[in-house]
Amino acid sequence: MNILQQIGKKTNTDKSRHTYKGLSYLDIYDGHFNSIRHDVKCFVEIGVLSGASVKMWSEYFPNATIYGIDIDPRCKQYETDKIKILIGDQNDDDFLKQAQDELPPIDIFLDDGSHITSHQIKTFEYLNAKITRNGFFVIEDLRNSYDDFNKGCDLRKIWPGMALNKADDDLKNYRADFNDWCFEMIKKLDFHDSNFPLFSLHFYPMILILEHKACKEII
Repeated sequence: MNILQQIGKKTNTDKSRHTYKGLSYLDIYDGHFNSIRHDVKCFVEIGVLSGASVKMWSEYFPNATIYGIDIDPRCKQYETDKIKILIGDQNDDDFLKQAQDELPPIDIFLDDGSHITSHQIKTFEYLNAKITRNGFFVIEDLRNSYDDFNKGCDLRKIWPGMALNKADDDLKNYRADFNDWCFEMIKKLDFHDSNFPLFSLHFYPMILILEHKACKEII
C-alpha cells in the first residue's frame, strides 16, 4: 500500500474506495505526485464535503498550503493552519474571478466539485492560468458527466450541497460537450500550438489529468 493510500484510509476519504482493476484514485494520484510531494507549495481542491480529502492532502504534501473550495459554508469548520477554505459556487463568474485573483500559483488543482460539465469547463477556463509550469489540473468522477447518469434525477435532493447551486441552473450534464472540449485540447497538442499551456492529457477510469510541462525539460 502506497503512502497516499495509507493516509487516505486514515482520513477515510472515498477516493480510496473508487477502484477499477484493483487500482484506486489514490494509486493513480500517487503515481503522478509521489516524486514531487515535498515540492508542492499550493494544492487546491473543489469539493470539501466532510473534510477527509483536504486532511489527506495536507499530510501527503507536507510543505503545501491546501485550499479547499466548496459551496457549503459549513465547510469552513475544516480550516487549520495549513488548510484554507474558500466558500463559493464554481459556476459563479464573480467567485471564480475572485479565486483567480486571490489564489497563489497552483501546483495541483483537483476538481471534485459539482461534476457538472459546464461548471468544470468554466472552472478550467478561469483557473488553469494559475497552474505552475510543471503543474497539474485534474478533473475527477467523469462517470457523472455522461448524459444519462442523472437523467430524471433531482441532484439538489440526492447530492450534498447541490441545493445551494443557482436556482436557474438546470444542473444537467452533456458528455458530448465535455468530449468536444477534450478534443479541442488534443487538437492543439497535435498541431503543436505553442501558445497552448498543456503538454499532455492522461485519461484514467473516471479521471482526467491535464499536465503542464516547462518546455526546457522536454526538448
